[in-house]
Formats: sequence, structure tokens, C-alpha cells
Amino acid sequence: MPENMGYSNKESQIVKYIPLVKKIVDTSFFNYNGEFDKDDLFSIGIIGLMDALDKYDASKNASFETYARWRVKGAIYDELRKHGKVSRAKMDKVNKLYGAIEDLQQRMMHEPTDLELMDYLDITSVELNEIYDSIHYLSSYSLEKTIFYKVDQEYSLKDILEDKDAKTPDLLMENEEKKKILGYAIKNLKEREQILLNLIYFEELPVKDIAEILEISSSRVSQLHGKMLVKLKNNIKEYMEIE
Repeated sequence: MPENMGYSNKESQIVKYIPLVKKIVDTSFFNYNGEFDKDDLFSIGIIGLMDALDKYDASKNASFETYARWRVKGAIYDELRKHGKVSRAKMDKVNKLYGAIEDLQQRMMHEPTDLELMDYLDITSVELNEIYDSIHYLSSYSLEKTIFYKVDQEYSLKDILEDKDAKTPDLLMENEEKKKILGYAIKNLKEREQILLNLIYFEELPVKDIAEILEISSSRVSQLHGKMLVKLKNNIKEYMEIE
């Protein structure tokens, strides 16, 4: 945690937290393939870190690392949003997938398989995996918007996976109902999906490490992540309908 933030101390704090910025870039943006390279994202993250050092208020009773993590990610997200690399065509395909899942569930009364989705949408397995990739990528912009149930009612995995010692209002769980909803949604994921969820959002491991643990390719990690988020969103919707 930073102390008296003079120039020399600020410089030493930047050096101290460089590994944190690197970890955020490697973990949260491992599948980013836009116009910036990883060095660019790292540089933007350092700017976010400097901003955190300037604005951190110890009286808020939150750890500096938790606050810095939020500021670094925010700085990178803001820069990526300015350059909008998620095309309208990809968003249309994602929305069509969600629509297909809803329609097939109503018809067949069960969660559609990939084969059923491919047949419904008249797409190949490669095209379906590309949609899952898009969902994975979108989650790096806004996890909340990726798994929302209604436009004005969003739920964040951060509510139950974030450091419980964090006291910052921006990161605290808003209410017990959110925790209950997400607890239900996660409980109804398969064990392998829960493991993936934990490795990405709690352990915050780089994708190559996750791939090694699960004994799959790095590209498969992003596809499974996207597919898991679709299922998580659906579990949230299911919970809301039975409440």
C-alpha cells in the first residue's frame, strides 16, 4: 500500500506494482487481437496505475492493490472502447445465438446442444466457436453486460468472486439478492465449468497456464469461456423466471 506519495516514493510504487499490471494484461486481455499489442496495453495499464497512486484514499479502508486493479483495468477498457473493435456483424451473431437458445429451450424443454444450435442457425462448428470467442472477448469489456438478464438489471460475477476484504463501493456486492442469483447460476454449471470460472476470475491465471491445467489449447480455453458465459446467463434467466 502506498504511503506518503512524494515523487520518489511514487516512482518506487510504480516499480513495485508493475507485476500487477502485467498480470492484468496477461489474464484479462489474453485473447485481445485488435490494433494494440500487449506492450501497448501494458503502457496504458501503467497510466491507470499512476492514476490509482494519485487518487487512492486509504481512509476508504480498501487495499491499494484492489483499487489499483480496478483503475488499471478501467484505463485499458476505456482506451479499447474508443477504438471499438467489436464489429456490428459479430454482435448480430451473438444476439442470434442467444435468440436461438431461447427458442430451442421453449421448443425442446432442455438446454440445446452445440449440434442443435448449429442446425438451428445453419452454421458450422467453426462458426459457432467463433461466436463463443466473441462472447469471451466481449466479457473483457464488460462482464456484466455479457451475462445480463434484462437491460436494466445486470449481475456481475465480481459480486461473489472479488476479494471479500475490499471495501471500495465500486467493488462491493450491491445486495444479497445478487449473491443468491449468482450462487444459483454458478452452482448449476458443470464441475469443469466451475473450475474454469475459478481459474479465470479467482485465481486470475494466464490463459496458457489454464490451458496446461485443463490439457487443452489456448484457443479452446476462450471458446469454453464464451460457452460458459452463455450458460451462466441462461442460468440467471432461469432463476429469475422461477422466483
